[in-house]
Amino acid sequence: QNKRVQALGGAKNHAVVLPDADIPGAVGALMGAAFGSCGQRCMAIPLVVAVGDGTADALIAGLRQQMAAMRVGPGSDNHNDMGPLVTQQHYQKVKGYIDQGV
Repeated sequence: QNKRVQALGGAKNHAVVLPDADIPGAVGALMGAAFGSCGQRCMAIPLVVAVGDGTADALIAGLRQQMAAMRVGPGSDNHNDMGPLVTQQHYQKVKGYIDQGV
């Protein structure tokens, strides 16, 4: 058959979590990579490959718990973990584009 398959080719950065990984550490790293900059950096990790059923289950459980505790809302509320923009510099850049459009 000589057929080729490109799997998981749509995402640019991958994380691979192996069965012997420190799951709480991996969960923390993935939360930071996925949500720490609100998608405003090129090194965000949009895709995780968990090796082994036990690894996947533990990782999903940890991520689910962390995401459930996360507060998302307006950037004006300092109690939120994530808002639409994460830095004043990026806010000014976006505001500049809006001002240009107006």
